[in-house]
Amino acid sequence: MGIDAVKRVKQVEDMQEKNKNRELISGTVIYAIGGFGTKILSFLFVPLYTYYILPAEMGVYDLIITTVSLLTPVVTIQIGDAAYRWLIGEEGRREDYLGVAYKLLFWHIAVIAIVLFVIEQFTEYPYVGYFFFILTGSAVFNTVQKMLRGVKNQKLFAGSGIVYTAVFLALNMIQICFMGRGMEGMLLSSAAAYWAGTFAALLGEKGVRYFPGKELFCRRQIEKEMIRFALPLIPNQLSWWVVNWSDRYIVKTFLGNEWNGIYSISYKFPTVLQSVLSLFTNSWQDVSIADKEENQGSYYSQVFDQYSVLVFSLVLMAIPISKLYVHLFMSKQYQASADYIAFLYLGSAFQSFAAYFGAGYLKSGNTRGASMTSIYGALVNIAVNLLLIHSWGLQAAAFSTFLGFLVMWIVRVKQTKKSLEISLNYKRLGIYGGTAFAYAVLACVSGTIPDIVMFIFAIMIFIFANREMIKGFGNMMKKRMKN
Repeated sequence: MGIDAVKRVKQVEDMQEKNKNRELISGTVIYAIGGFGTKILSFLFVPLYTYYILPAEMGVYDLIITTVSLLTPVVTIQIGDAAYRWLIGEEGRREDYLGVAYKLLFWHIAVIAIVLFVIEQFTEYPYVGYFFFILTGSAVFNTVQKMLRGVKNQKLFAGSGIVYTAVFLALNMIQICFMGRGMEGMLLSSAAAYWAGTFAALLGEKGVRYFPGKELFCRRQIEKEMIRFALPLIPNQLSWWVVNWSDRYIVKTFLGNEWNGIYSISYKFPTVLQSVLSLFTNSWQDVSIADKEENQGSYYSQVFDQYSVLVFSLVLMAIPISKLYVHLFMSKQYQASADYIAFLYLGSAFQSFAAYFGAGYLKSGNTRGASMTSIYGALVNIAVNLLLIHSWGLQAAAFSTFLGFLVMWIVRVKQTKKSLEISLNYKRLGIYGGTAFAYAVLACVSGTIPDIVMFIFAIMIFIFANREMIKGFGNMMKKRMKN
């Protein structure tokens, strides 16, 4: 190959990489508009709950939402992921995939309705109605949002998230502050928000609407393919649930509803970080799954290297500032929640790393591999939690969450070597990951002044670690201002 030909190949490769970076950044920004702002608003409402709702009530509400998170993958059989996988790759047969997805989803909702009706006849549980509408709302909303990503309507994906949050927060304000309905008001707000977000998505995008005809029952082959893809994702999602949510049941069993309420407030802080990081991982999945080029290991490695440094430097800032926020704005009965935030933040970091590598399973169609790695993480989480809960209390729940996601990520790194070909920069991972771990340990015993000092150092580390990214962002803003 001549010198000119080599140059042309290099130029094409550079252009392809720039296009992917542009798509990645564009997708992240769009997801951020709908996700970051709404999560920040939700986060700012957390102090409100601590003054109007008792820890025991918060613990009960959290268990209901936790159970919804457990059952949603079962109700949907993760058919939304299958629809997303096919919609993003094949435009010609979208109605076929939509039809199958909606058919399966609503059959399962009908079964849930019957089961809960029977349960209500034989028990005195007061929240069955709320539970049904929250569960079905969650199932339909999550499925439709994945379809929006499949048809590449990221703006409406963000918009439906904004509608969900706006309805949830507005109703919470009315129900809790003005009507004094407490936990029941939160349940009503949650159910209404899911359905409002769903209707907004369906009204705004005709590409995810489907009106069934007689041909609905003639798509057996497509139905089998989608189910074969989706079913292994159920244990995968359930295992994610175990690592993320099962702590609540263990805490309730061994420590009681009050401590479960305190733990749920601790978890709201890293949940914000998880939501912020998911903006990138959603965009990353869109780009990597749609990418048909081979030998992209170098590019994927470079992106993860920059991403991991950004995540760890965010965790360094988040740990001390969150502790300060709790002591400044939360009611006294929730002050203890500050002690359990640090390791939950570390868990969020490795959760995002596991999600990054999870794109390899979706890209290759190896959803069984994704399930196995999640199961390993779940088993570690439960074992460590049960082993340490008596001696460490709530700290055991936080630490086991971190350890579960760490194990899940390590296994995924090994399993996706062939599909993603990512080479890790162990030196940088060790430096920034080790510093984040040290911060988590110190935060468990530090007071206000050390937290302030830690936050100042964290800002300095963030600026140094991400100086190239900050410089590039500054140059981009200057160009836009000139234009």
